[in-house]
Amino acid sequence: MKLYITAPSVFVLVVFYLPVVLWVLWRIWRSPRWRGIGKAGILILTLLLAYAIPLGDVTFNSLAMAKVCPSAGLHIYRTVEVEGFVYSGGEITLRQSPYKFIESPQLKVDGSYYWVRYEKQSDGTISRTRLEQPTAANEIIYEQWHVDKERGIEASRHVVRNRISREILAEWNLFNPLPGWLDRMLVYRWFGSGGDVGCQGDSPYNFKSKVLIPKQSN
Repeated sequence: MKLYITAPSVFVLVVFYLPVVLWVLWRIWRSPRWRGIGKAGILILTLLLAYAIPLGDVTFNSLAMAKVCPSAGLHIYRTVEVEGFVYSGGEITLRQSPYKFIESPQLKVDGSYYWVRYEKQSDGTISRTRLEQPTAANEIIYEQWHVDKERGIEASRHVVRNRISREILAEWNLFNPLPGWLDRMLVYRWFGSGGDVGCQGDSPYNFKSKVLIPKQSN
């Protein structure tokens, strides 16, 4: 099992913490106060405690990652042919894609939404049409990174689904480990991130077109 801990924390443990632990173990071993089974028990207890203090939460978080990582990556359940879909992209996204249109949600001042339909025209231009409701049957949703308390990890995903039936056509799952207390104190506190990548599966280049197959014009 992989332990998710950053390099700076490992450095502190090896350079500063490990020598202290070895010194304590040596003192217990040399002490005439304990003998036989009693001394063995104290040594084992000290070792377990020395491991649990810096790495106990890391171990639990790494076990949580080991459970979810098999489900990371892109999972395609069904493909469909489409001319376009609902997505938070815009004109540039459409120009770089093989699709005919994209309907992009736009936030209003009052917190509600309207949609802008970007559509390729025969002369190479792209038109913009305001919609009160989207017309495309399928949509791509990005779920931002959040702490999944039930599974004990950080999670995010891209979901391709039918907007009307809510059927999930595909999902790209991404998982990151929760940091241990040592990482939070030494790394996350100062840099905001540990830089340790969790499990995301194979990076699916242009995964949209693997699920929403661009319909060929006649």
